[in-house]
Amino acid sequence: MQITISNQTDSERTVTLEGESVTEQQGPVQPGDTATIQKTLEPGSYEVRAGSEKAVRKEIQPAVLEIGKNRKNSNNELLLP
Repeated sequence: MQITISNQTDSERTVTLEGESVTEQQGPVQPGDTATIQKTLEPGSYEVRAGSEKAVRKEIQPAVLEIGKNRKNSNNELLLP
């Protein structure tokens, strides 16, 4: 999985991916800049947070990612409606 984050706020942010046995951080990400987190994740629930060390007017709500089991390989199979 690869997540690309764009900081569209006026403050630098640290982005955290956390869940199961994974904690991955990127940052601080400067205003107007981007960062990428790339990680292989096991099935489960993960949270992505963008924090700031400064007090901010509006807190950014975390996003929750639900990773399911691997799908069956569909190579050379036509899917019909």
